[in-house]
Amino acid sequence: MLMEFQNVLGFYSPSVPLWLQILFLERVEIEITSNPADLVSIKKAIASGFLPHVARLLKNACYRRIKHPETAYLHPSSGLAQMSLKCVLYHEIVLTAKEYMRNVTVIEPKWLAEIAPHYYQLKDVKDSESKKMPCCQTTSTEYRI
Repeated sequence: MLMEFQNVLGFYSPSVPLWLQILFLERVEIEITSNPADLVSIKKAIASGFLPHVARLLKNACYRRIKHPETAYLHPSSGLAQMSLKCVLYHEIVLTAKEYMRNVTVIEPKWLAEIAPHYYQLKDVKDSESKKMPCCQTTSTEYRI
């Protein structure tokens, strides 16, 4: 029994190949499931890999990273550029005349404390939840979502 417990502890090593992990899960009769429609879990998984790449909306339509005092804007080619989003996760920042965030997705600020309590404290998350959202400005050719 002790040997099996040690194997379980060593199982989560990144050096263990995927086929061996699947074989182990089948051996101990753990069901392997996947749900591509569960976007919340997918976004949480992405956020866990990009912890420092989270920014929240300021009043002047720019975003400030939560852990670092850098500001950036949503890239104009983004489909989310015309929306006022409370909290976003981005892949990279492109430096042109302004700093633009590319490959952006919307996340909930409360997820950060769940995913990484060692990196984000509750006070960081609560600051973004307690503030009022600015009004989304649209023109006649844009849609309000």
